[in-house]
Amino acid sequence: MKQLLPVLLLAACAPVATHFIDSSGRALDDYESVWTTVAQVCGDALPDKIELNVGASPSRASLARETTRTCVAKLTHNVSREELYLPLTHGLELIAAAEAEDQLPMFRRRVHMAAASAVASQPTTEETAASFLLFIRARYGLQALTRIFIAIGRTRSLDAATQQSLHKTVGETESAWARFLATLVSGESSAASSETSE
Repeated sequence: MKQLLPVLLLAACAPVATHFIDSSGRALDDYESVWTTVAQVCGDALPDKIELNVGASPSRASLARETTRTCVAKLTHNVSREELYLPLTHGLELIAAAEAEDQLPMFRRRVHMAAASAVASQPTTEETAASFLLFIRARYGLQALTRIFIAIGRTRSLDAATQQSLHKTVGETESAWARFLATLVSGESSAASSETSE
């Protein structure tokens, strides 16, 4: 224990890394939780520092979205900015924003339920894409999202990226996601039926 105490004291006294700064270089520590959220997916794609215009006072959610957009562009070598991949990029931005605002559980439920009704009838929206990405994250882990975006940058193909990252075709992954969404909807229907019968 005597040997551990100096190490703990040094760790407690070590300067905390600040990633968001204003134009004069002053640390904006209030935003560090956003950095932690985005770093989970973007990892090394995050720059060391991001300068903010403090006069604008961005919300945590908008800062998380902008930071995620920048980092995903770097992960994908800007392929994420192409129209075909914008729903996925925006879906990931929405996830980061919900996490930054500590609203992920409620957000997850909302986008999954919306996606369940939209999957067969509508083109991909950013919320549908967020549901798909949350499914991948839950099934394969957070790093699977990072691997998919990196692979999209290399291959310019969601199917190839999914095969490289998850060892499944995009069709197989979408089918598993659709089955997952169907269980959510049937669970909601069962819960609603039991509530109305009481």
